[in-house]
Amino acid sequence: MFFTESRPPGRTGRRGIALLAACAALALTAGTADAAGPVTPLFTLPAGNVAPESLTADPATGDIYVSSYTNGEVDRRAVGSGQAQVFIPGGADGRANATGVKVDGAGRLWVLGGPTGIVDVYDAKTGARIAAFTSGHTDGLLNDLAFGPDGSAYITDSYLPVVYRVAPDDLAGAANGAPLPQWLSLRGTPADYGTTKQLNLNGIGVYRGNLVTVNSTTGQLFRICLATRSVSVVQSSAKFVDGDGLTIAGDKMWIAQNYRNTVVRAGLSGDAGVASPEVSFTSDDLRIPSSVIRYGGQTVVTRGQFGNPTPVTPFDAAAVDGV
Repeated sequence: MFFTESRPPGRTGRRGIALLAACAALALTAGTADAAGPVTPLFTLPAGNVAPESLTADPATGDIYVSSYTNGEVDRRAVGSGQAQVFIPGGADGRANATGVKVDGAGRLWVLGGPTGIVDVYDAKTGARIAAFTSGHTDGLLNDLAFGPDGSAYITDSYLPVVYRVAPDDLAGAANGAPLPQWLSLRGTPADYGTTKQLNLNGIGVYRGNLVTVNSTTGQLFRICLATRSVSVVQSSAKFVDGDGLTIAGDKMWIAQNYRNTVVRAGLSGDAGVASPEVSFTSDDLRIPSSVIRYGGQTVVTRGQFGNPTPVTPFDAAAVDGV
């Protein structure tokens, strides 16, 4: 997620690991939607974190990190605490905005800089910056990221039809900054969105050798085979319009549909060719959810409140039962 003029936006080793060789599409399978709820506050954020954009959990420690689009800060919530603390101050390393955040399996915190085109990588324990990359574009919007089986970070750009990739080996030479490697042009693929400055590819996850990502404006899901870089539409009986953060655990996928105040759970087919909606929960209590993760058996969202002139403060993250 990120801000536009009228409304805000949505939004691990070696390459030798074997990937799935074939990524064929399957036929549509319809799903059903059931009631769920309620929404329970989990922890609050510092006063500077206005419009929280993304959250991630450290797989080793269980600490949760939350980014703020409006000032670029990143906060950390220790396990069990009801209050997050500032971990990386707003404006640090020249970052005025922060969109997607993720912690990889090596204890590194990745922070995307949205329209700045900057990716910063920090030590998740100390906050020391390890590496930095820049796309070289000021007309793009780095939005979200996910890690492949080999630890590579795959990054979506909501304005430019490209997917970036930072491999583990790329980190070694990027202590003082390096070009952000472009992995795939979406030109001419089913996911091509040309030069439209609407919210396009946003949340992204990895599933059985494929990237799965959502286009916020059209609500379509796309599958990108890591082995072949082929792009196809994920078949579904639903469109996930305003799809923002996305997470995958097991054979399930969760999507936060920000302006629709909705969180959806869907089942994924074995090759990610089909997404079957299972539960859809809509409530004003979600307060424009911008990101979603699975944490301790719960579904947790950031309540972004994008565009709300009188937001409920302090901003927070909340658990959503039944989804």
